[in-house]
Amino acid sequence: MFTSLSSFTINYTGFLVYILIALVILVILQFLSIFVKSVLNVKSNFYTEILSIYECGFDPFFFNLSGEFNVIFYRVSILFLLFDLELVLFFPWVLTYLNFGFTSIIAVLCFVILLFWGFFYEWNNNVLDW
Repeated sequence: MFTSLSSFTINYTGFLVYILIALVILVILQFLSIFVKSVLNVKSNFYTEILSIYECGFDPFFFNLSGEFNVIFYRVSILFLLFDLELVLFFPWVLTYLNFGFTSIIAVLCFVILLFWGFFYEWNNNVLDW
């Protein structure tokens, strides 16, 4: 890998300088935005629902547990994760499909067919309806 510490520093010095410059620019922009807001005396006019951590329609700390809760939020989030994580599997495949040839194309086609089958199954069972 690296024969000495000097070899390591030569290889990664440019990257570390780039990261340092990005952090300095980030801090400068943060202080600049705070300064401009204080000089212009901009009043924030948001109500508490927008400023809350959870925008799902209820306050999580004062929620009545014996009351009704719409489960569709969880259902939609699970479906989102399911169809969003497929992209994580496509990125490495795009970079390496030429190395594996026709076998990788068949494997991805089977995966896409399985995803479409699941999507149409959910569509027919009205899972996606609000």
